[in-house]
Order: sequence, then C-alpha cells, then structure tokens
Amino acid sequence: MLKSGSTARHPFTSLLLLVLLMFAGALLFTILAAIVVIAMYGFKPLMGISSGEGFSIEAIRILQIFTSTGMFIAPALFFAKLESQNWIAYLKL
Repeated sequence: MLKSGSTARHPFTSLLLLVLLMFAGALLFTILAAIVVIAMYGFKPLMGISSGEGFSIEAIRILQIFTSTGMFIAPALFFAKLESQNWIAYLKL
C-alpha cells in the first residue's frame, strides 16, 4: 500500500507514480471520450477521424479535451491528494 505524504516516499518513486497516473489517466479518459463520441455522433466520425470531414472536427475536439484532461489535470490532482492531506495547499492554489 502506498504511504501518504511525500516525506515517506523516495522522490523517484513519486515520479514513477506520477508518470503511471498520467498514462492511466490518458488511457481512461480516451476510452471515456470514445464512448462520448460514439454516443453523440456514432461510429463514423471515430473511424474517419483522419479524413478531416466536417463532422469529425467536433469528435477530434472532444477526444483532445478528454485526453488532455486525463493526462495533465486529473493525474496532478490525484497525485496531490496522495502526497498531502491538504492537496489545495500542496498545489498552492
């Protein structure tokens, strides 16, 4: 089990945990984005995303928003919560 607090963990272990959270978040949010795109537009925009058709632009935007959120924002918040009980102060918000 992970210990809470950054002083209880080696910095390299914390870095590996953050990288793992980034990849897991990106994967999870990309799957979630694909589900949202399929629910909104069907399979066609998802399958023809590289064609540049007009209706696939919105699908690309949704995928980008979800993937970026899952890779950069969600892991940072979750990591701060793991590192400190007062995660808002940890992030200096």
